[in-house]
Amino acid sequence: MPGKQSTPDASPFFEGIEPIQRQLPPAVGARTSAEAFLEKIETIQRQLKDSCSYITKLKARLEKTKKALKTKPSITAPFNLLLSDLQAAKPAPEAPNASQIIDAFEGQLRSFQRNLHERFPSGLRDACEGARLEFKAMTDGFGVGPFVVVTNLTKETAAIQYAKVVVLQDLPMSVQTIVAQATALKANLIDAWVDLARFRKDIHEAIRVACARRDSRSLVADLRVELPAAFREMCLIRNTTASNSAKKSGSDDYSLTRFIIELRQFLQSDDNLESPMQCRLEPAVIENTRNAKKSIFIPSNVACGFGEGTYYQAIILQQM
Repeated sequence: MPGKQSTPDASPFFEGIEPIQRQLPPAVGARTSAEAFLEKIETIQRQLKDSCSYITKLKARLEKTKKALKTKPSITAPFNLLLSDLQAAKPAPEAPNASQIIDAFEGQLRSFQRNLHERFPSGLRDACEGARLEFKAMTDGFGVGPFVVVTNLTKETAAIQYAKVVVLQDLPMSVQTIVAQATALKANLIDAWVDLARFRKDIHEAIRVACARRDSRSLVADLRVELPAAFREMCLIRNTTASNSAKKSGSDDYSLTRFIIELRQFLQSDDNLESPMQCRLEPAVIENTRNAKKSIFIPSNVACGFGEGTYYQAIILQQM
């Protein structure tokens, strides 16, 4: 059978620091949000530095009076000088205490998380429209073109999936970054031309090699191998024939997503259907579904990697 609190203080310490919700653009950008927090941290650091400098000077002035009292018999004169200097000194600069700092960052963090949760979907939708990628809100993520974007609000990261497989992970929750990556992946993995003749040659070789590794000596004409095993052999074949520059950069590693796209197109092509040696897929039994070591999910429509599809457990090369 074939196989989802506290409110920031209003003291001068907080003046000039815009609330985070005013700084976030409609399309949430992680870098812009980080800059808002960095600005507040730097403001606190400056105020603490000014306060430390004032305290250092005050301590030095008290030390001067202390030495005078130890070395001179007069008490009135040193203290008159001390009081005169203190009266002439500038007022102590405002400095935040730990409680104020906690309140400030807790309030800003709550605002950031609220905006991230509320604005991310609309920002992603707008960015998809601008990139001409179809957008779909789902219970477990967002459809972005042929991919699913799954977010982790706690870590503020996102992952891009295709056919229930993670293609990219640990992306920042920046709609610009996500849409740019999805656009590039679509062009390189989904829309790129498939050399059907080359794929036919490579998949036939992969099946034979996988059978040989299994020491299969069946007398039947048909060769059957587990689909994940065939994919592993395809990786070895493709990565072996990749250019040296591509190997060094890792840019030409053969991915499961690309394998799915090429396999689906090949199976439906004349290169396969009119060949005396035809490939076909064997649907997975229930216990093998959703087990990456025993089956692979292939969408019914490769243009929608999160739509309907079937888990397959084996590929068969048969003589017609």
